[in-house]
Amino acid sequence: MSIEFQCPHCQTTLRTPDEKAGLSAKCPSCGEKIWVPYQQSAGSTPPPPPPAEEDHPFDARPIPPPLPSKAAQQGQFPPLGDDEDEVFEEETFGFDDEPSPRSGSSRREVTCKACGFINEPGAQSCDDCGARLNRPSGRSRRRTEEETIADFEVGSTFSDAWAVYTDQMVPLLFGPLLLSLLVIPGAFMLAFAIACGGMSLVAGGGGGGGGALGAVLIIGGYLSFFGLFLLAQSTVMTGTCWAQFRALRGEQATIGDHFFTFSGGFSVTWRVIVLLMILTLGVILTCGLGALVIWPFAPLLVYRNCSVLEALSEGVELIGKHFGNVLLLGLAGMGVMILSGFVPLGQLFASPFVAMLHTVACLRMIDEPVVVPIK
Repeated sequence: MSIEFQCPHCQTTLRTPDEKAGLSAKCPSCGEKIWVPYQQSAGSTPPPPPPAEEDHPFDARPIPPPLPSKAAQQGQFPPLGDDEDEVFEEETFGFDDEPSPRSGSSRREVTCKACGFINEPGAQSCDDCGARLNRPSGRSRRRTEEETIADFEVGSTFSDAWAVYTDQMVPLLFGPLLLSLLVIPGAFMLAFAIACGGMSLVAGGGGGGGGALGAVLIIGGYLSFFGLFLLAQSTVMTGTCWAQFRALRGEQATIGDHFFTFSGGFSVTWRVIVLLMILTLGVILTCGLGALVIWPFAPLLVYRNCSVLEALSEGVELIGKHFGNVLLLGLAGMGVMILSGFVPLGQLFASPFVAMLHTVACLRMIDEPVVVPIK
């Protein structure tokens, strides 16, 4: 059974399981603190009727619900604050088909930005490709100026990233390695073949316009080298982020998760390519110093499944609010990669860990939960 009630602040109709009665949470529509009322049993006294001018069944004053008689005798009170995120996640609420007084819009089917599949209203992940749907854009999750944002701890970020990485090391290590061995050499060989074809046409004599075509192929080969390498790098980055997000949600990541681009995530990879081109230009304009603070953008885009502009906008805001820790983690990641270079095959193990470190930090900056295994 479920409890159906209205938010006393925005009048949005909400539903939640009956075992959540007596707990507090934030309304998923307006963000105000609310209480889940207890269902009235058959022998209990019904609440007084609302005033005639009210058209909703609950008092508009945000007061705590009555305690059960046993809890009242023991002096127990319903928990506040700590259980909000665990008990009142967005998945526990259901919205009526009628439009809410604030939004004026009804429930609609959710279209996956990654593969275009149309999902049922209220779906949290795509039934076709598995991409997250509950937060279609970064802007919808933007904090207000009045909210206080606590900085995340670098030490706990390191320890949590290491715990998840060592717990699922096989897929998180060999997944990107296998994908890199498949796509990066393929990009090199294709670009080299185009350039060699142009050289052979030029060397063969230029008759019938072959020389001009050969020159075009040579230039195209060098340009395609950069483009195909960027495509391969974006494919590996997108797959790595996807697998790491699954591991950080407490799920078992697999090597196949790294091939997300080929299983419905191609549109996400194309957005990552555009993002990397913009970030590369920024690194050049900052004489390489920007490379230390640009790491949150790609995980943010993949996690939010949003547009490039939205990822850039929210990423700049997050970097500005956590600049010290972002710079510190950028330097730490660079230091780990440099030190691992002195160990045989050290960078092979260090690179996925640095990516995991940045992914955990990205989730911490946007206040998303991270599931850490208990040893």
